[in-house]
Amino acid sequence: GQIIRTDPAEGSRVLRDGTITAWVSRGPERFAVPAVTGKNVEDAKALIQGASLRVGDVKQEYSDTVAAGTVMAQGTKPDTRARRDDPVALVVSGGPAPVELIDFTGKKLSEAQAWAKANRITLNATEENHDSVPKDAIIRQDPASGGALRGDAVAIVVSKGPVMVTIPEG
Repeated sequence: GQIIRTDPAEGSRVLRDGTITAWVSRGPERFAVPAVTGKNVEDAKALIQGASLRVGDVKQEYSDTVAAGTVMAQGTKPDTRARRDDPVALVVSGGPAPVELIDFTGKKLSEAQAWAKANRITLNATEENHDSVPKDAIIRQDPASGGALRGDAVAIVVSKGPVMVTIPEG
């Protein structure tokens, strides 16, 4: 709303009924915020900087559905007009959440299944006979302990109990 320059310039003489051209400011220059959701974080940062804006806070959140390093949300809506160097905050996927594995050796299959369901871990189960491990208990697992990510698989071997044999009548 302010006049930022005139033609002729300030202090010049103008004839009566002469013409003066005035330029009125529209305010600070504005830039369109690019759409970066779904893009790799490095590409998103380059797009933001290329639009004369700056990358604001970058927050990481775990996601079972969005690949690690992908922008899940942005703080300023796409196509919004922002001032030069305004920050655009990003929420970036850290991938699936880490899970601390529990060693279920000797425990019931149902315990492992409940834990796996709650932690979104896939159990790949096989069965074999075992003389000392009761039926439906876990003989071994791989990996036995440590860390995993949601969506990972753990192999377990479940006991069918001891081999039953028929004793002939004698």
